[in-house]
Amino acid sequence: MIEMIEQTPILRTAGLGFHIGGARIIDDVSLEVRAGEFMTIIGPNGAGKTSLFNLLSGLYRASSGRIELAGRDITRDPPFQRARAGLGRTFQTSSIFPALSVLENARLAAQARAGDSLRIWRRAAALRAPLERARHALQVVGLAAREASAARALSHGDKRKLELAILLCAEPRVVLLDEPTAGVSVEDVPEMMRVIRAIHREEGKTVLMVEHRMDVVVGLSDRMAVMHQGALLACDTPRARHLRHPPRASWPTRRCRPPTWARRCERGGGHAHGRDGRRGGGGHGGGHGLARGA
Repeated sequence: MIEMIEQTPILRTAGLGFHIGGARIIDDVSLEVRAGEFMTIIGPNGAGKTSLFNLLSGLYRASSGRIELAGRDITRDPPFQRARAGLGRTFQTSSIFPALSVLENARLAAQARAGDSLRIWRRAAALRAPLERARHALQVVGLAAREASAARALSHGDKRKLELAILLCAEPRVVLLDEPTAGVSVEDVPEMMRVIRAIHREEGKTVLMVEHRMDVVVGLSDRMAVMHQGALLACDTPRARHLRHPPRASWPTRRCRPPTWARRCERGGGHAHGRDGRRGGGGHGGGHGLARGA
């Protein structure tokens, strides 16, 4: 089991912003995620959580600010370069090869990571290292017994696990999980949380997760960050009193200005820095739209 949190941040944003016209989708977000940490981002729909992930993974181009991975500026790097640098991500919807077997899905990711993806005339079975990595990843997520099954035959919960196995095969240092329990049945949520816990503790990955199920994230998280209207309001341990009641989406904009939250965060020793200034318009968008993300 690997479970050690270093004080040096492995992922850092400084004054990160994403603007469309006059709308501030992400507003001056400064956040540090320490190596080995499990951090969860919470907040109401439209808070900007998925938009923040899109900035971190390179799907959106930042309007302002800086993103660093292990001390290196990746603000202008495209998504594939960030993946090579050790930043992995899942999305709210499943993204797998349904016609391929479970093992082949994982093997392709391991093969791409090893640099063998263009050696098309070589038998896949001869690629021993990628196969071993793929089988290990399937073991971690609990799909080893289903490796010969077609991916399309998996339940939704198992498809989400396969996505995590594919992610592990890419050997990321930092894992971004965007609502990993989305669409998963209530009965399957504890098993999904077990898999995520294993990825963090046993595989030693730094995890940054967006999740709405407060009953499960509190027991997993070292720290929790609260977002609202594109701003980062607070960041502290789950036991901190000011994180127990995040802001409601129904609050009027003018009443959501966070001076009280900011003062509480300072007293609580949080590490978040968000500007409580003006908020632009813009509707609530879906996970990958250009409106403020969930």
